[in-house]
Amino acid sequence: FRSGYRFHIQPVIVPPESHTPLNRLLGPMLGHGTLLKIANRLADVPTPMGGLLRGYAELLNHDSLGHPAFFLGRVRWTGVWYFFPVVMGVKTPIGFSLLALAGLGLVFYRFRAGPWQHRVTALFPFGILLVCMTSRINIGLRHILPIYPLLALLAGHAAAQLFVQRKMRWVAVGLAGWVVVASLIAHPDYLPYFNEAIRSHPERFVMDSDLDWGQDLYHLSARLHELGVDHVAIRYSGGGSLHMSDLPPYTIPKPKEITEGYVAISLGVLETGYGEAGDWAWLHDRQPLERIGHSINLYYVTK
Repeated sequence: FRSGYRFHIQPVIVPPESHTPLNRLLGPMLGHGTLLKIANRLADVPTPMGGLLRGYAELLNHDSLGHPAFFLGRVRWTGVWYFFPVVMGVKTPIGFSLLALAGLGLVFYRFRAGPWQHRVTALFPFGILLVCMTSRINIGLRHILPIYPLLALLAGHAAAQLFVQRKMRWVAVGLAGWVVVASLIAHPDYLPYFNEAIRSHPERFVMDSDLDWGQDLYHLSARLHELGVDHVAIRYSGGGSLHMSDLPPYTIPKPKEITEGYVAISLGVLETGYGEAGDWAWLHDRQPLERIGHSINLYYVTK
């Protein structure tokens, strides 16, 4: 049992962290008297699952606070219930979605007559989605990825049922082929993939790990060297290190001050800043020279 948690024996609340997040979570349920004091004492007791329970506590605290996220042109702190259904609709290959929906239809049409495994496979994605739709953290389709293996089973079920019917065989082949072609076109940039519904302007819909996770920094560096740029103003959203990315000499521009010359800005910074506080208005409606990869706009600004 202990080996499953790397032999860690630790309390849920690790000093010097305070009990403030725990109090915020449990206070409304337990009140701020004796029961909450007992909960705080228990949180200090070393346990083999301390790290796991601490992770749950941190997640619940994060969810209670919310998280700023760009969605449909606005920045929201508390999320919206329809975030995951909408993002699934625009980031899932259309051929796959149609096959999965057909598989769901077949299972529910013969709900009582089919094997129980079919019913479980059809109901689990709904259960996962419904739970996630209550989340106040709307920062990526990655949070519901466990849905997709189940949808793949349903899609495969639909494809098999279509294929055995001679008149529908080409429908199955066509939809499966559509998924393959979409995957080949997306290669190797799978993270910012969007289907044909909104492929031209995905930045109007979602951001963060669905589009801009800092993945194009080295593409930017290579392109600036190709253009012979000797200085760039850059605002970057991601985990890459600017001073280790072989960029030309650079400065960090301010959101509300026009900066002349070459300006590179991550879409996450541009759209989120503009949607939240009107930042980068001097860039937002300007036509960029080009889009670097899928997530960085490159401008040449003159007053």
